[in-house]
Amino acid sequence: MRGLALSALLLAACSASPPSATASVAPSASATAATSPAPGSATPAASPSTAATFAADATPRSFTRLSLDTGGYDGAVTNNQRLELGPSPSRGSYADPYGRTISDERGTWVSSPVHTPFAFDELIASWKASTPTGTWIDVQMRASGASRTTKWYTLAVWSSGDDTIHRTTQKGQNDGDGGVNVDTFEKADGAPELTSYELRVTLHRAVGITTTPAVTFLASVVSRETQHTVPSAFGGVARDLDVPMLSQETHAGHYPEYDGGGEAWCSPTSTAMVLGFWNTGPDRGRAFTPDSATFPGASHADGQVDHAA
Repeated sequence: MRGLALSALLLAACSASPPSATASVAPSASATAATSPAPGSATPAASPSTAATFAADATPRSFTRLSLDTGGYDGAVTNNQRLELGPSPSRGSYADPYGRTISDERGTWVSSPVHTPFAFDELIASWKASTPTGTWIDVQMRASGASRTTKWYTLAVWSSGDDTIHRTTQKGQNDGDGGVNVDTFEKADGAPELTSYELRVTLHRAVGITTTPAVTFLASVVSRETQHTVPSAFGGVARDLDVPMLSQETHAGHYPEYDGGGEAWCSPTSTAMVLGFWNTGPDRGRAFTPDSATFPGASHADGQVDHAA
């Protein structure tokens, strides 16, 4: 979407009063985890199939929390359920597309294959990780089905800050099997079905750094496209709310490491418009005039949009 992010009108119209804050829900301890052989196995065995769940819209989805204590290791180890760099990492270099080329030490971990209860079209991964200064991680996936295995697709190059590398996703990964839309793998239209997948985590640290990144949680959700239907006519009350009018075009060229820059920020712009209607934001006292202590600073017009991105 270009121009004004008017979708915020729909987002903001769901309540007549400011919503109360809610905490995010942690994954259930009963979530199915993939099982696999002991560390060091050159070819991890396949894990049991995971159970499918169905959302209210009947979309098939399957969640799996992967065990970091099992899988294939190369220069990485687990320590108290933390995936870390081991004592003998390999050497390489990383060319930050928005910064410098960094010589680094690295280690990888590959999950056992996760067999899905249905042929899937999309996969998204989530993780918890700590990345001290000088360290970062990559998260990748590949899938199998119909007697072939895809290439590895990069879902994210990630760190908790931008002091060493710029957090980013990678464009131009599409092929006949699929591609990555920001951070989500999408099977290509017409490609043969996919019925299992693996995740790979690569841990990096700049040469000369002695600390290690650590991953403590890794999970994924797969889903299959469904023809959605509306079971009944909408019976609510539609209201137009006087949200502040913001445009992502104001931010063209800002922070290109975030999905190519401000021109693509329809969702952050919509979010900032909704927060503006409720008179809240990154700095409640300066919702529309962030000071130098509030990212990204007063030099940016409508800086709350940059902050949301």
